[in-house]
Amino acid sequence: MKEYTLAAASALTGISSPALAKRIHRGRLKARKADGGQASRWLLDETTVKNLMQEERPWLGRDDASSAKPAPSEKDMKEIGCLRSRLDAIREQIELMEENLENIRLNEKLLVDLIAAKVQLAEINAARTSGRKSTVVQSGGPHGSRPVTRLGGDLEPRRFVSVSEASRWLREEDHKPQAVPSNISQAARKGLNAYGYQWTYEPEEEVSEQSQEDSD
Repeated sequence: MKEYTLAAASALTGISSPALAKRIHRGRLKARKADGGQASRWLLDETTVKNLMQEERPWLGRDDASSAKPAPSEKDMKEIGCLRSRLDAIREQIELMEENLENIRLNEKLLVDLIAAKVQLAEINAARTSGRKSTVVQSGGPHGSRPVTRLGGDLEPRRFVSVSEASRWLREEDHKPQAVPSNISQAARKGLNAYGYQWTYEPEEEVSEQSQEDSD
């Protein structure tokens, strides 16, 4: 079977050689490499070229007199050439848009996966934050923001505005450098002793009333 190079097929079909090469690379046009395997030397068989000619010039190959058309003038040939160039440009734009669409679909999938990962991470962080807040509430705030009272020992009961202040007093004035707010807070919540004293939190109602009086 007769075969045609891209240049010869382009001359017969009116499709530019680059456009034919693109169709071959995209698997839309059957062709084989010339001897030697040179990628730039594609060969199209006669049947493929005829099909392209029918696709691009459907009036070719008709033998009946009713379909016969006069030979186009030079002006018509120029117009046809311009139209073919525009058609090739449009085809290239369509192929480029198809590639862009495929990239958009891929990016969309990546974006969906990224959003799902961010949502999962946010849920994990929210759970961790909730756990920390629960611990803070149980301990009377960070390092105990509720007022706490020291009982026992040879001293009179003393009220501290926070567990942190009580811890600082123990370290600086009562010479207990190991004192930490968390131990005082735990002792105040459970009614235990810590660092030689009993600790207690003031009832929430009293704290609220005291805060209201201070604001007034």
